[in-house]
Amino acid sequence: MSVKISGTAEHYQKGEVLFMLHDDDMPAIQMTLTPNTVSEGAGPQAVYGTITRSEVTDNKITIKLDDDGVNDIYYSVRSITMNPGTTTVNFPLGVIDNQQVDGDRKVRIRAAVYMTDCGCESIGDKQAV
Repeated sequence: MSVKISGTAEHYQKGEVLFMLHDDDMPAIQMTLTPNTVSEGAGPQAVYGTITRSEVTDNKITIKLDDDGVNDIYYSVRSITMNPGTTTVNFPLGVIDNQQVDGDRKVRIRAAVYMTDCGCESIGDKQAV
């Protein structure tokens, strides 16, 4: 992240400073879903997800899963803990069959690192299934 600070005052020359801030406390995560197309009747383990974290691996993190669908996805877990030293974790996702012919739909699954300090989530990785 780059930060620019500017200062002005009457009778003084304007000043600016630009610096780069590298957040080494928050790991980057990437999520992969396989397969990326499934039938509505595929069941509670229709998709397997893999979350990989990089850079910061020496602390425990919690990852929260979410989606933009309307009761379309079955989660065996919504919260995943990665212990120190763990770089990859796998989890199943299911499809909820509403017994209606719906046609093709896209649902975006989101994985985000949960930050206990603020009770909020970082921007995570989104994948469509």
